[in-house]
Amino acid sequence: MSFQPALLDELSSALTGLVPELEVEMRGEWTTTNRRTYESTAQSGSGLGPSVDVVDIRWSATIACSSPVTGIAFLSTARETYWAKAGRPVEHPLLEVSLHARANQVDEGATFSTTLMGSRLPGVPVAFSGNVEASCRLGPSRFTTGRAHVVATADGGAFAAILLPATAIKMGRNHLWHLRDELAASLPDHVRTLLTRGRSGAIRAG
Repeated sequence: MSFQPALLDELSSALTGLVPELEVEMRGEWTTTNRRTYESTAQSGSGLGPSVDVVDIRWSATIACSSPVTGIAFLSTARETYWAKAGRPVEHPLLEVSLHARANQVDEGATFSTTLMGSRLPGVPVAFSGNVEASCRLGPSRFTTGRAHVVATADGGAFAAILLPATAIKMGRNHLWHLRDELAASLPDHVRTLLTRGRSGAIRAG
């Protein structure tokens, strides 16, 4: 599974030379937990069965950079790419990749979920063999701000992020950031719109 390469390549190219390219490193580890939950969302809060056992496999990582950072996350499928902006810049922000599967049916697929600094993207179905290292491949741990970085890929979904240093953005109302006006002025219209307006959305493949 790969991203819409033209979209992320275009964003990376547009930001090159506009924002500082600072080194970023992700440090994370996998954990596995088990829980019992409702079989369907329609049962939520009812206290009634039936219930199912679910295994949650998470890769939680801390982002290290010389500057507080924020960013925009992307989750791509064959049909569309979802995107969501994180909140205000912070030091040592967190991101997470997770797979959720029925405990007795792990080889029948899982839900692939991702978050960047608490901003969650929609979960999508992916193939899952029960072996997380084979089913979910992590990208390099080192990259730079202002460039699209593929964090993790699975057969059915892929997660990428563009991180931006605090000096490149301005906070607006409702804790929503936008690229500084003087930096965004020279960008193509659709790129400028993505980096200066809205909190989340979806872009159809095509």
